[in-house]
Amino acid sequence: MNRYILTMVVALVALATTSRAQNFPSTPRPHFLDVGVLGGYNLDTKGPVFGGGIGYEYRPYQRWGFVANLNYDFTRSDESSTWHVDIPGVAGNKADYWGQEMYSASLGARHYFGRFFVGASFGLAHERNWVKMDDGVRSAANTRYGFYQHYYAGYQIPLKNNSYLEFVGSASGAGALKTTVAARYKFGF
Repeated sequence: MNRYILTMVVALVALATTSRAQNFPSTPRPHFLDVGVLGGYNLDTKGPVFGGGIGYEYRPYQRWGFVANLNYDFTRSDESSTWHVDIPGVAGNKADYWGQEMYSASLGARHYFGRFFVGASFGLAHERNWVKMDDGVRSAANTRYGFYQHYYAGYQIPLKNNSYLEFVGSASGAGALKTTVAARYKFGF
C-alpha cells in the first residue's frame, strides 16, 4: 500500500509541476534599445528645440531600470530685431537667428509605476553656439562642455515581441533649461 501511495504522490507532483510550468509566461528580456525624436522649447532663449537620440536600458527588476543615452538637440531663436555690435569681425550687423547644437551622453535610472515611469540621468554635454547674420554670414562658434542633467516622466504602451512605444515629458540641459516632449520606439533583446 505504501508503494502505491508513493507512486501516486510522485505522479501528482510531476503532473502539477508540468501543468504549472506551462501557465507561466516567459520572463521579459532585461535589455532594451530605443530610438526617438524630441521637440520642445528653450525657456532661456525663447526658441524651439528639436532633435533625437538613442538609448540603452538594463532592467533587472520589474520596477527599476538603468539607462545610458546619447542625444542631439538644436535650438533656434529669432534674433531679427537684434543688432550685434560686440561680435569680433562682425560689427554692427543685424542678426537673423541664434543657434545652439548640443550633444550629450548620460547615465541614470528610472522607476516604474505600472506603465508610468519617472527618471533622471546625468552626464556630459558639448554645446556650440553661433549667430547667423542677416547677410548670411555665420559668427564664429562658441563651444563649451558642461554638466548635463535630464529629469523626465513618461508612459509606455506595450507592443508585440517585448517592444514599447514611449511618450516622455522632460526638462534637461547643460545651462539653459529646455522642456521637451519625446516619442520613442523601444525594443527588447
